[in-house]
Amino acid sequence: MNTVNPSSQRRRQLALVSSAAVLLLLAPSGPARTAQAATGEAVLECGSVVTRDVRLSRDLRGCTGNGLVVGADDVDIDLNGHLISGTGPFVSLSGIDIDAHSSVHVRNGRIADFSRGVLGYDADHAQVKGVRITRTLEGVSFEESSGVRVIDNQVVGNREGMVLRRTDRSTVAGNKVVDNDTTGITDIESRTNLHTRNRVAGNTFDGISLESAVNSVVADNTVQGKGLDGINAVVGSGVRYSSNRVMHNGDNGINDSGSGTVWRRNVAIRNGAVGLRNDGANQVDAGGNLARGNGERDCVGIRCR
Repeated sequence: MNTVNPSSQRRRQLALVSSAAVLLLLAPSGPARTAQAATGEAVLECGSVVTRDVRLSRDLRGCTGNGLVVGADDVDIDLNGHLISGTGPFVSLSGIDIDAHSSVHVRNGRIADFSRGVLGYDADHAQVKGVRITRTLEGVSFEESSGVRVIDNQVVGNREGMVLRRTDRSTVAGNKVVDNDTTGITDIESRTNLHTRNRVAGNTFDGISLESAVNSVVADNTVQGKGLDGINAVVGSGVRYSSNRVMHNGDNGINDSGSGTVWRRNVAIRNGAVGLRNDGANQVDAGGNLARGNGERDCVGIRCR
C-alpha cells in the first residue's frame, strides 16, 4: 500500500520559492592570468590559472569572475588560512573552478561571496579539506566526477550547502553544514558514496537529501534542524543507514521511499512527523533502531525499540 508523505506538499511549496532565486547566467570579467608558481607562497590575482602547487601569501578579495581557475592535473592549492572572496553570489562565478582536471586538492582557508565556492566538473579524485565556505549559491558543487573527497569543511550560511550530481565513489565526511537556506547536503544520481560523521543542522529544507542514490552509505551523521526531513531519500536503492542521530527535524527523522535499504542502530528523537520511515520494498531491518517522542509515529516500515 502506498503511503502519502505528509511533507510532500510543503516541500513543493518551498522548492518553488527557492528556485525563483536562482540566477541562470553569470559572465566572467577580465582575462585570466596563468600562475606557474613552484611550491611555496605565491602572489596570485583574481582569475589566475593555477598549473602547479601554490600556497597563497595574501587574501584575494572582490573577485568579479572566478577566484582561481585550475589549469592542470595534480595541483595542490593551499589557501594558507587566507580568504578568496567575490562580490556576491549573483555576480561572481566560482571561488575555485576545477574543470576536466583530476587529483586537485584545495585546503586550509576561506571562500565567500561567489555563485559556487568550489566548483568541480569532470574532476576525478578532487579533495576539498579544511575550508570554510559562506554566502554562495552552492558551497561545494561537483558534477560528473568520481573519487571525490569533501572532508572537514565548514559550509555555513549558503543558499545550498553541498551538491554532488552524478558523482560516484565519493566521500563526504566530518563536515559542519549548518544554517543554509535550502538543503544541507544533496546527492543526485550517484553510486556508492559515503556520507559519514557530518554535523548537519539548521538548514531550511532537508538536512541530507539523496535522489536516485544507489548502494550509498549514510552513517554516523548527526542531523537536526528547523527544516523538513533530517535525511530524505527518493527513488534510490540499496542505501544503508547506520548509527545516524536525527533529532528535532520539522518532518521525518529519516524518510526513504527506495528499495533494498538497510537500517541499523539509528536513533530518531522528537522529530515533527515520523522518526524512522521506510515506504519502499525489500528493506532489511538489521536491528538496534531507536525512536522516541516523534510527532506522529516513531517508526513506519521498520521495527524500533
